[in-house]
Amino acid sequence: MNILNNVFLSDSGSSNGGEATGSSGILGYLPMIIIVGLIILFFVWQWKKSKKQQREAQDMLNSIAIGDEIITIGGIEGRVVRIKDDHITIESGRDRTKLSITRSAVANVMKKQENVVVKDTATDKPEIKNA
Repeated sequence: MNILNNVFLSDSGSSNGGEATGSSGILGYLPMIIIVGLIILFFVWQWKKSKKQQREAQDMLNSIAIGDEIITIGGIEGRVVRIKDDHITIESGRDRTKLSITRSAVANVMKKQENVVVKDTATDKPEIKNA
């Protein structure tokens, strides 16, 4: 037991018979070890969060289908009309201008909206609603 006290609690400059008077052994480094451990945990957490965001972005780009509404990183909104490898052709504007972009230029994908026919019970008329 005296050996453990000397290793963990001993003061390297004291000569009072092995009694612990300070906290200069390994316990003296404990606050620094805790801080370094917390910094390492923070960086691991940030790395995992970044990987998750990259995976979600890649899944979004891979799920683009014809008819989807997209927004490019330049702010252009359009509807996908053709997909060929890494290039996507979109229609944008009232005059349906066609633009060819790469998949990496897509910032956001809004899936195409499907119309659903719902029968109104009060008026007994069918209504078309977006799903």
